Amino acid sequence: MDRDVLETKEIREELGRSVAYFRVNGDTAPHIVRENNLVGYPTTILLDETGKKLIQIPGLIGKKDFKTVLAYLTGKHYKKMPLIDYLKKKDAGSGG
Repeated sequence: MDRDVLETKEIREELGRSVAYFRVNGDTAPHIVRENNLVGYPTTILLDETGKKLIQIPGLIGKKDFKTVLAYLTGKHYKKMPLIDYLKKKDAGSGG
């Protein structure tokens, strides 16, 4: 995920604006694992500029899906609807 998604220029630029990503090593930070109820790795956690957790997604995320999640967060759509509703609306608008 790092090389294919996080290290791409477009993702790095978007992450630096209003959303923060962090990686957790469960072996060295068990308290974070407990606090966030992590059950598997990788788990992606994205925070707003104040450090508030916006979303937590278990498993690997491809570049296209990660960009969609970033659009959901940076567009502040999370304030109006859950991610699943955003995805349905997005799919309906693209004809698929």
